[in-house]
Amino acid sequence: MRLAVVASTAILFAVAMTSLATMHVELASMSSRIVAGRHHAPRPVSPVTGDPAPEILPRFSAGPLVSAMNGVATDMQISFDDVSYTLDSSATTPFRKYRIILTAGAGYAELRKFIPAVSKALPHVDLDSIRCTRQDLSAATIACELTFSAYYNKDDDE
Repeated sequence: MRLAVVASTAILFAVAMTSLATMHVELASMSSRIVAGRHHAPRPVSPVTGDPAPEILPRFSAGPLVSAMNGVATDMQISFDDVSYTLDSSATTPFRKYRIILTAGAGYAELRKFIPAVSKALPHVDLDSIRCTRQDLSAATIACELTFSAYYNKDDDE
């Protein structure tokens, strides 16, 4: 009985290891195709309408991003003291990354509402970090530096 249990456990272990090795090879192959930019998956199709689904990441255009960020800030009554934008189009990634650093002075509640509002308005934008300081414990406003990253499709000709 013990021998049968040990033998079946050994067989299951061997099968699991073979499957794991196969998956590892497939993952490495897919990863190298993505990094090399040779993997072009077909656009998904909506199961309801059969129409092509919208692209997951938009094509790069700074104008709509700036307008949308300013619109959300205006709605939340937040003004920026300083804004900087940096485009990172690394050859090793299948996307473009646009870093946005905002310096704002506002109340905690306004800033707390601003972050999810940005995510809702711009689903391809993520908050990377937030650093806040307060001059005085009794001060109603805090000065914060918010760092966002916006992700965009790379053009096929790059």
